[in-house]
Amino acid sequence: MNILLVEDGEYKSERVVEFIRERFETATVDLCRSYSSAIKNMIKNDYDLTILDMSLPTFDNNGQSGGEFRAYGGLDIARQIKRRKINVDFLFLTQYKSFTDNPALGGIEDIDRIAKDEYKDMYLGCIFYEHAGFEWKDELGEVIRRYE
Repeated sequence: MNILLVEDGEYKSERVVEFIRERFETATVDLCRSYSSAIKNMIKNDYDLTILDMSLPTFDNNGQSGGEFRAYGGLDIARQIKRRKINVDFLFLTQYKSFTDNPALGGIEDIDRIAKDEYKDMYLGCIFYEHAGFEWKDELGEVIRRYE
């Protein structure tokens, strides 16, 4: 099974990749750290599952974040998946319940509702990630098992 992880945080990406490789030995995991590199990889490669962080930089350059920061970058990628008809299921794995300083713009529950409405056939849900927690592992493991 081929998985794309889109995550700009080094610590979080290391924990997620480590978890997947330990629990799912046949899985291959590619890592992208920005909106643009994720889109390029999804166009170029076939993935069974894409795990999206919500807040992402627009592009990366030799491991450095660049361009405009996208508070809803994961949702922007979901729009591109649908628009470009990329055949991949996705979920959000985020450590924030809100993505901007403006609560009127919506938090994790709003994003989940929007994604369920807009991307019914490919959206697998939103998992809340906590560095010290383990619940995210159980939830992510359940999703990945569907692709074994």
